[in-house]
Parts: sequence; C-alpha cells; structure tokens
Amino acid sequence: MARVAGVDLAVALPRPRLPFRLHLPRWLLNALAWIAIVVVGVFVACLVTVVVAQRNFGWHFDVVVGGSMEPTIHLGSVAIIRDITDPSHLREGDIITYMDPVAQGRLVTHRVIGFTEEGDLRTQGDANGNPDTVPVPLENVRGEYLLSIPKVGFLLHWITSENGYLILIGVPGVLVVSWELATLFANWRGVRRERRKQKRAGPPVGVELLASRLKPQRSRSVDAKGAS
Repeated sequence: MARVAGVDLAVALPRPRLPFRLHLPRWLLNALAWIAIVVVGVFVACLVTVVVAQRNFGWHFDVVVGGSMEPTIHLGSVAIIRDITDPSHLREGDIITYMDPVAQGRLVTHRVIGFTEEGDLRTQGDANGNPDTVPVPLENVRGEYLLSIPKVGFLLHWITSENGYLILIGVPGVLVVSWELATLFANWRGVRRERRKQKRAGPPVGVELLASRLKPQRSRSVDAKGAS
C-alpha cells in the first residue's frame, strides 16, 4: 500500500465508482435464462435427431404442404420418410414418396394402389376421388412413409418465412441493441451526475490532506538548495 508524505493513498484518494448498470429483477433474469436454455436445448436436440436419423437410419423429414393424404397424413405435418434400396418389394397399400413424373422436381407422397403391366406403380391420394393419371416408374421412388408429426410443419414453414425470420431474429436483435443503448445512456447520465456532485462538493478530503503534507516538503527542499 503506497504512502506519500505520511498519507495513505488508498484512504486519501476517492475510490472510482463502477459504471452504472440497468438492473432487472432476479426472477425475470432467471425466467429469461431458463427460456433460453430450453430453446437452445430443443433446437440442439432436434438437430442431433435429424442428423442421427438421416445418417444411421436413412430417414428424411418432409413438410406436408398438401391435403391429398388426409386423414392419414394431415396438412402441415412433418412426414418421416425412409430410404428404399429396392422398390420392387413395394406392395399395395404402401405409402411412398416419389418424384412426380409429370412435374419435374416435385415430390409427392401417395399410396400404392396397384401395378401396371410394365411394373410401374399406380398411386392415389387417400383424399382424392380418382387415381393419379400417370404411373410412377420404380426409379422415381425416393422413400417409404413411416409416420408423421402433426402441426410441426406449420411451425417450420413459419420459421422459414419472412415474418418468422424477422420475429425470431429481428426482435431479439432489436431488444439487445436497445438494452445496450439504454445502458450506455444511463451510464453517461450517471457519470455526468457524479461529476456535478464532485464539482459542488469540492476536492475530496484526502486530496486536500495530501496537498497540505506535500507543501512543507517542497519548501524545505528549496531552502536546502539555497543554503547549499
């Protein structure tokens, strides 16, 4: 601990104040922390499940955007599709996902209702009154339907939409920036307030004491030089 002219600097000089910070109630901080933990945990668990299921079991997750398979597969569900290595083993009644032979690049999930003489598949949606007009070649089959998770597809569709992206990404970003700006503004006001208090109160007592102790030393040093 430093001492100058018999004055303890740690006692004489005023201690610096910590920057002003906005404080939230403890219960609110705990609630926000738990919400963040749950959201991150659910996201990580879903991501791990998708990766493990795809790599180890050959499962794929498709959002159902049509109602042709109602009530077996509801609109807005997430359908779990398993890869098929040998489509020739398919039977009537199986539900498959295939590349639409009419609309290139479009995936369709319908039920197998029969076979053509050439070995192609005849398909039909459970909610449709008539079979599909064009048979499905075996090479177009991408997978076999296992099960579906209702309503989850609506959530995924909303998250990937423009409004969902703005709400999930934009709103938290605006809140964080607003919080930091409010903290900086409050800190700036607190510093100004402390400076005004110090000007009205004058120099701290420790500083005056330190100055009074240093003055005799300086005068004595000048006298000593004159005497020499």
